[in-house]
Amino acid sequence: MKSIKPFILQISTALLLVTLSGCQSIQSDNEISESSKEDGWLEASPAEQGFDPEFISNLSQNIINNQPGYQRINSLAVARNGYLIVDLWKKQQRDSQDISYGNPHIFAHSLQGASKGFLGVLVGIAIDEGYIRSLDQSIYDFVPKSEVALHDITIRQVLNMSMGKAWDEWSFSYASIENPLRRFNLEDKSTYLERVLDLRQIKTPGEEFNYFTPSTNLLAYIIQRAVGQPVANYFYEKMIKPMQAGDIHVITINQRPDFGTGLFMSTRDLAKLGQLILDGGQWQGQQMVSHQYINRMLTPIFPVNAFDENYRTYYGLHWWIIERKLGLERIAIFGVIGDGGQYVVAVPQYDLVIATNGNAYGEMPPDGLNLIWEIIVHLQEQKNKAVEVSPVLDEASDQELEIILVPDEQPAEAEQIIDANIQEIEDDSGEEIILDFTED
Repeated sequence: MKSIKPFILQISTALLLVTLSGCQSIQSDNEISESSKEDGWLEASPAEQGFDPEFISNLSQNIINNQPGYQRINSLAVARNGYLIVDLWKKQQRDSQDISYGNPHIFAHSLQGASKGFLGVLVGIAIDEGYIRSLDQSIYDFVPKSEVALHDITIRQVLNMSMGKAWDEWSFSYASIENPLRRFNLEDKSTYLERVLDLRQIKTPGEEFNYFTPSTNLLAYIIQRAVGQPVANYFYEKMIKPMQAGDIHVITINQRPDFGTGLFMSTRDLAKLGQLILDGGQWQGQQMVSHQYINRMLTPIFPVNAFDENYRTYYGLHWWIIERKLGLERIAIFGVIGDGGQYVVAVPQYDLVIATNGNAYGEMPPDGLNLIWEIIVHLQEQKNKAVEVSPVLDEASDQELEIILVPDEQPAEAEQIIDANIQEIEDDSGEEIILDFTED
């Protein structure tokens, strides 16, 4: 189906104007204008991609009008079958994160911990291009070996957060000075890398999952050493530019992007990351990272709260995998998550991408995740209304999903089980802002 040029639907909180002839693009104001975005997205109406227009209308009203359960949601972008069908933006002024870190772009939202998803892909690009030999290459080929290092540590173990360092950022609020991440970021930025490497080794690498945000910026340093140029430049050339992203704002640590919590971009552009994952490493026909790497990245390695057969969460290579039973169907979503309600997820069973940004910094309210499941349940209901799926088709669908979940090389760490509390809430981090990727 060809792209349909949409209308920007700009609305006030008192009035919701809905036009369903094209991508539903909504902003909080009282004017209507034709969209002129040329950013790589194909666009279509919700109805063309299997949504009930009334459902999208009601969902949009709930977000814009701050209905209970939707108050902490700032924006929403939804794509199905490769077409952007919803682009909703409620935020009307710069928030605390924008002010604290100098973000001048009203439509660039703090991603917090969801920033990690870009770094996970960037590692794959560096491997594909031969700068890093493999996931199992030692980090000590790129960084000095600390005196406290008792074991070798691989790129894979940094990506799946099993370095074995003494660290616990989930036992305290990210707003609390007792949180080690907050203390870590308040200390001398020039010693950041050394402080990561010098943390006491308490577990054998690869043995146990332990959420460790500084590991993301260790990987950024490794990429910079591997490619022989500033990682900011490599990120821009290999991801931001080909994905045709608009205004990007970046918090830095030692002049390197803080990929742990420090990226700002529009929800519309964030959704492109989900589409890249859904399309096996492609964006609009360009293979940016290999399909093989995407499969490995999305392979469940460590179960995290995976003991309820109806709702299981796993960690892969800097990406989360969530499996939920809805009726007779098991739904798998692949995504990244950030403090305050930042999400982008890919749902292969429904050829669906959902990105949403929230404003509850320092918390992890259920609004964003509930919104994601609400959209998925709606499509499930639409499918059940439309056709009675045959057992043959069901079996084929399950087999296709299994290929995504289980690549050829299953890491040994996949056998490990950890009982942890999944709360990906990040607080302020970084120092001065010196990088701004702005579309002319």
